[in-house]
Amino acid sequence: MFWIFLSLIFSKLKVSETSVRLPNKSPYESTTPYAIITCYAPNVNFDTKNAGILQINTVPSDSRTTKLNISVIYDGSESFDEVILKTHDGQSANIQVFISPIDEIKIEAIAERLHVDSYYRFKLKGYSNGCVFTSLNGTALEWGSSDDKDHLPFITPPFETTPFKAEYEQLPNYITVIKPIKEAETDLTCKLLHRPNVKQATHRLHLFNPIVFVPETLYMIQGSKIKLNISYGCDDPNMHTIAKEGGEIDFSNNEKVKKYRFESSKTAVAQVDEYTAVVSALTVGQTTVTVKDTHNPIVAAQVNIYVQNPNSGEWEEQW
Repeated sequence: MFWIFLSLIFSKLKVSETSVRLPNKSPYESTTPYAIITCYAPNVNFDTKNAGILQINTVPSDSRTTKLNISVIYDGSESFDEVILKTHDGQSANIQVFISPIDEIKIEAIAERLHVDSYYRFKLKGYSNGCVFTSLNGTALEWGSSDDKDHLPFITPPFETTPFKAEYEQLPNYITVIKPIKEAETDLTCKLLHRPNVKQATHRLHLFNPIVFVPETLYMIQGSKIKLNISYGCDDPNMHTIAKEGGEIDFSNNEKVKKYRFESSKTAVAQVDEYTAVVSALTVGQTTVTVKDTHNPIVAAQVNIYVQNPNSGEWEEQW
């Protein structure tokens, strides 16, 4: 009995997906909806239970795997098929394929507040009676904006120049990468070109220049004073906001225009002039100074300040 159990385990072919949901083929599209499935064995044989629903082809892969392109040629309302997989050494698996029309699309809300000169990835999801499609590849769609095409507040950069280039051999059409280039409020949109009954998807975006303190952590001697520095920022590949090169902000006339307002969380430890950003270290402890753009409340930054008494004659340079 034990050996039978082991043989059942080892005869099971491992695949990346055992159940797939794909859109039906639109009669107005030259392409067919498809999904790429990886079988973790070489030279896998395949077949389908039903005719006229799916078309399967192999795509290039390494010597240890078999990759299959499962595409839908069925243009009716709903259907089901099963892909049967077998290897020469007796491993096997079945992939269930559910096919149905698209009745809704949504842009996955990765973020709404985006930093200028940073990169953001958005994904379109398709639904059929509340069920999410595995893939929208092969479905003709178009990403856009509510703004005029000649005055877009963001660009779609070449994919090979983005931080996401290592994650995909080729970017799926249902994913887009944008780079905001100026402050604005706009809508990111996506529509299916040949499925007029499906409403366009819209996602509201707030694009702004972030600000950061330089440095973000500060050590002061009790009784000392210092003027804080702020800079425009951008996101690094790990999505951490860092100071933009050459982005130093001159707020020497801030007392007059009052664009930036500074505030200390613990005034007993350190006080900060709300417009000149001069910090006075009063007692040993820690405080957080926050700066906010009075014209745009979503623009803010913080610096942690530690007031200490030195225990030696050396003090590290901070910038």
